[in-house]
Amino acid sequence: MKKTLALTLLFLFMPSPQTSCQSSAVDRPEDSVRVPPLDEMRVTKEEIDTAMEELEADILDGLTGEYFTPLTESGETVRLGDKATVRYSGAPTSSSVKLSEEAEEALSGSDQAGYGLIVGSDTLPEKVENALIGKKAGESVSVTVTYTEDDTDIEDLVGVEVELKIEILEIARLFITERHAVKLKFTASLPDGIKASDEIETLLEGGVETVTLSDQEDSFDTAFTIDEIRPHLLGHGKYDELTFTLTLDSERASEYGYDEALPVSFTATILEASETPEALTDELIEEMTGGIYNKVDDYRAFCLKMVKEDLALRAVSSAATFADEMPEKEYNEFYEENYNAALYATMGDVSGYTAEELAALMSEEVANKINETAHDNTIVELHERFLLEYLFDLLDLSLTEEEYNAMLQELYDTYTANYSYMLLYYGIDSPAELEEYIGREYAEVQFLYEKLLPVLGEKVTFTD
Repeated sequence: MKKTLALTLLFLFMPSPQTSCQSSAVDRPEDSVRVPPLDEMRVTKEEIDTAMEELEADILDGLTGEYFTPLTESGETVRLGDKATVRYSGAPTSSSVKLSEEAEEALSGSDQAGYGLIVGSDTLPEKVENALIGKKAGESVSVTVTYTEDDTDIEDLVGVEVELKIEILEIARLFITERHAVKLKFTASLPDGIKASDEIETLLEGGVETVTLSDQEDSFDTAFTIDEIRPHLLGHGKYDELTFTLTLDSERASEYGYDEALPVSFTATILEASETPEALTDELIEEMTGGIYNKVDDYRAFCLKMVKEDLALRAVSSAATFADEMPEKEYNEFYEENYNAALYATMGDVSGYTAEELAALMSEEVANKINETAHDNTIVELHERFLLEYLFDLLDLSLTEEEYNAMLQELYDTYTANYSYMLLYYGIDSPAELEEYIGREYAEVQFLYEKLLPVLGEKVTFTD
């Protein structure tokens, strides 16, 4: 018997066109997995706290950032730092230039929905982004640009002169509010005729400073309070260049070697502005995370429950041991699916090749790597399935037809609400078609897994 790494969480997912769901039942051998008594499993408070911090960070990482106000209907023109949605297409200026299929596809244009970029972020060549500045939504611009290695990863585009035709569809702008943390690059100066003291030299040299506008305890370069700098930042946007004056009162000025209040003039550029985690309310988090977070009254309580169930399963998985020998039938089925996935990840779509043509394309090293990846993933997946089915049997978990249909409907509704493009891609218009695509037996495993977690969370011991 041997141990494996902690069980990877299984989540419902839509497989790629190159793979299919493992819909066949697994014939678990009698001694394929052994697990100590569940009440001997322990999860500590430290583990829970760490996992909660990681989960909160993951959620907030997807929420904190740059939220832009639409300006498409306002008549505003594009400026540096704006988010512009564009539609473009291009072609070499010389008809003698022959490009690869990849290069032609890159120049064939964005789709009808448009392509979003932050002007000044170098997403497109600098000359192209600069050409957008001063234009309104609905206007178009043509730019001739020669691609460099910094502009593209496509080798045969480098050095090619291309004419791009760009239509501006939408404009949006970030406006700084008290919810933001702002990173500034600044320099400072004193009024003419006032000599800089040694103590104030560091402030005058300037630098890069981040200030959290909602934090009353924060300061700007230690010399000024947030209340003093906040009015000069509100309403501005990324890359804006600002000039403002802050005054050191007589008490603070004395710390810098002056006998009376001292005005300090600043020139600053806003480098970044992002909403802080502290400023995000529960309502905003629930609204933006979508899915399950819209269905719970207290998302933090839900997160804690989810974390404890996850850790309970991981504790059981870490203590489990598995037989060295895998049943041949199940191994071969899982291996074939994992081999096809590894082949696609390495070689791309090779469905049009014969086995002999494919073998000629692969080096021995590549072939061995694909086989090794397929084998390793097969062992992990079989261990996961064996452990889950062992726990289903141990805890006497089953699904009634009513439960199964309700969970299938919920899954379909979740995809309809949050991932409708995936259903459209796969041509799925009903829960029955979703079941046909993923396979009933595969769906049952996933639904039983959902039932397993709360039961397991009650069996495992959580310690202080």
